[in-house]
Parts: sequence; structure tokens; C-alpha cells
Amino acid sequence: MRWLWLWMLTIPPAAAQPVSLSLSQAWSEGPSVTFYLNPRGAGGMPTKLESAEVSATAGARVMKAAEVKGFSSSGEGVAYLVLADVSKSIRPAQFEEVRNAMANFAAGLRKVDRMALITFGDEVRVALDFTADQEKIRNSLDALQATGSRTRLHLALSRALELGQREDAGLPRRRAIVALTDGKDEGSGLNLEDLVNSIRLASIPVYAIGSSRLGEAEKKKYFGELERLAANSGGDFFEASPLLEQSYETMRESVTGGLLARFVCGDCPGAGRAERWTITLKTSGKVLTAVKEVLLPALSASARAAEHTAVPPVPWWRRPMLWFVPAGLAGIMVVLAMVLRRSKHSSPMAPAPVMESSAGVPAPDEAVPSPAPPPVKGMALELVTMHGMKRGETRRFELTGMAVVGRDAQCNLALEKETSLEAKQFELSLSNGLVVIRDLSGKGTTSVNGVPIRGVHPLTSGDVIGAGGAEFRLLIAKS
Repeated sequence: MRWLWLWMLTIPPAAAQPVSLSLSQAWSEGPSVTFYLNPRGAGGMPTKLESAEVSATAGARVMKAAEVKGFSSSGEGVAYLVLADVSKSIRPAQFEEVRNAMANFAAGLRKVDRMALITFGDEVRVALDFTADQEKIRNSLDALQATGSRTRLHLALSRALELGQREDAGLPRRRAIVALTDGKDEGSGLNLEDLVNSIRLASIPVYAIGSSRLGEAEKKKYFGELERLAANSGGDFFEASPLLEQSYETMRESVTGGLLARFVCGDCPGAGRAERWTITLKTSGKVLTAVKEVLLPALSASARAAEHTAVPPVPWWRRPMLWFVPAGLAGIMVVLAMVLRRSKHSSPMAPAPVMESSAGVPAPDEAVPSPAPPPVKGMALELVTMHGMKRGETRRFELTGMAVVGRDAQCNLALEKETSLEAKQFELSLSNGLVVIRDLSGKGTTSVNGVPIRGVHPLTSGDVIGAGGAEFRLLIAKS
């Protein structure tokens, strides 16, 4: 029967009319913003479309897509982040079946695709960085062993979100986190709300395949959590079929079966600012809409390079600075002539006039105080110590520009009792209305929700900041 299932996978599904629409991912490149759209059929599965009329509303702007094409025929690749549960909660026979299903999935990668492998059990580890090398992938899968007693699923998803922010040359912009799991997290230290907030910011879809031996009550609870995570990310959730290879192929269809819609948006907010987008798709007499808060990522390396492309030199006769020189000299000559003419007709013995100021009106020669600069609008924050020398202590402060946090007494927020911190541990600042954090330790000992940070990382209320051996929960007051 196994060969029959595999043969059935090769039969293309019958064309279905879409009945709903969802936004899976967005990325920016120069003035262009590209959306990955998921038209869905009556059963909730993606419906393949090669073209459609797509428009968008964002703020006061109404735009028509400059280009719409089916993803599968676009030539674009996918960077898959595959999660593998290596806890001993999986029976040996099932573990081998999962390994074979992942190997079968990897064998179907296209030349433009990339795959990374993240294992989770007692610890979370990147077992394989992004690659298209089939031998490396197979060797990494063969090396998997069930060793852990816990399943740190939430931490693995958080690590995948961070890894999915990479901008390596040649790495596909389309990303997908793939996880076969029962949804139960043990020992991550990240609750569901922490993870949902991170997923909303990351704009990387999660495709969860639910497979569980838990009781019905627990199964319903954790599958519900997986559905929520997938929905908030723009991905999909579905229960595993008896043949795991089929589950992974169904997931692949979901990842690659949508549309790419590109908009030219020169006046869109910069990276790091969220904006509400409403996408409208018209096809076969149907009008489908999807609404999502979109946080555009930073420009890719190629786009940043394009912004700094050298501009051809302007001919000398068109350079305005060269015309300022003769114009300036002429102006000086006119002023000198007027001064000489005035001095010629004035009395040499005439005393200089005395300028007196009337009440409340300063004389022209008196210094006029400049107006005070408007107050800088800040953001009220709370830093609650969860683990450390001052556990339970809450520090309230207003962030208006930049605040350095560390053990040094000269820091804006000095935590002198927290001996595990560096003198200057991390920096908080405001960027386009968001609170962002940057590691200052130089040792990579600052983390957000259990994941070490590199560069600038956005924060949301409730995030847990790890610093040395201490942990702090950041709370942001609602404006």
C-alpha cells in the first residue's frame, strides 16, 4: 500500500476555486514591497493560481500590484527551517519514520531551495545551517538521535525565527518554518504569548504538522495552540496523515502554492514600522480580501547596495555651486559700493545713535533668548527582575532616546547588585516607535526570549531579556 500512497502524491489535485485569502509573508527591496498570498479553497488548503488582479490599501494609499505571478512558476526558492524533535518521548519506530519522512522531503528540494535543520529536546541546536547540499542534509538526518527528556518546542521556534532573519547572498526571501510536533512545550521558559508576539514581528510563516499520542484533552489543547501560532504567522496547521511522507508533501504544496504580488511603494513607512494592509484579490468573479499588520523587514543587502550606486557625474556647466561664485562676488561689490556711498554723505563727528529698549521690547542689539526645544516624547517602560540578585524588583523609567543597562554605576540604568552582568550589558533605544535592544557585552551574553541576539533586535511588551545570569521581563506601557 505504501507505493500506492506515493503514486497518489504525483497526481495533481483538481483545480478548486478559492473562497478565502490570507497573507503569509512580506519583504521589501528598495521601493518594492512583495507579498506572498495564500488563496484557499473550501477545505482550507491553498489553491494554485498563476495570475489574478490584486490591489492594496495601506493608510491613505491605494495601489495596484505592479506584478502578480504564481510562486511555483516564478523561479523563486524557499529557505526551509525544519525542526526535529529529538526527545525520548518519541518511540524508536516513530523516530525512524519521522527521519525517513524528512529525508524524503529533503530529496524533493529544488536547486533554488535551501534547508536548515534545528533539533530540540533538552537543548536547542542548529544541526545544519542553510544548504542545498543533499549529502550534508542526509548526513545530518542520519546523525539524529533521541536523547533528551524535555521538548523545548517554543525555544526551537524562537531560534528558527531568528535564523530566518538572515540575509545571506543567494538565500531565498521566501521562508518557511516546518515542525512535526504534538505542540507540547517543556522547559523553554517562553509562554505562548511570548512566542505569538515574536511570530507577529518576524513575518516568517510556521507550518505545523500535528502528530500526538497525548490524551484527547491535551491533544485538543496543544493542537489549538499550534493552530494559533500558524494562523498568526501566516502559515498552516494540519494533522499528520498515517503516511508522514504525505504530510510533508502536503505542507510543501501549502508553502509553494500561492501567489507573489509586488507593489511599488516609494512612500511606505521604513523598516521596523508596522502598518495595516488590506489586500484585495479578484478572480473568477470572486472578490477576496485579507487584512494584516505588516512589519516590513530591513532592506536586503542588494537593495542597500542599489541605494548607494554611483551617480554619473554632472557636467561642470550644470553644477549650481560654480554659478554661486560669480553671483556672490557681484553681490559683495554692490554692498561695498553702497557702504562707500553712505559713508561719503554722513558726518564723521556724528555720535553713534544709542538704542534704547521700551518696556517689554528688547533692543535690536540685545540678545533674544531662543525658544525652548519641544519636549521629547518618550515611552514608559518597566524592567522586572525574574532571576537575579534583586528578584521581583521593578524598575520604572521613561525611554526618550537611548539607555545603557549594566553593572557600571555610570549606566543610565545601573544594576550594580547584578554581578553576572557586564559593566555595560545592553542598550535600549527607540526606533520608529519601537523599543529595540542591542548587545553591548561583546560576548553574546544578551538574549531575548532565550535566543542570543545579534545586532539590533525589536522588543514587545512581555519579552524576557537574558543578561549574564539574570533575566528581566520588559513591560511597555500602552500609549
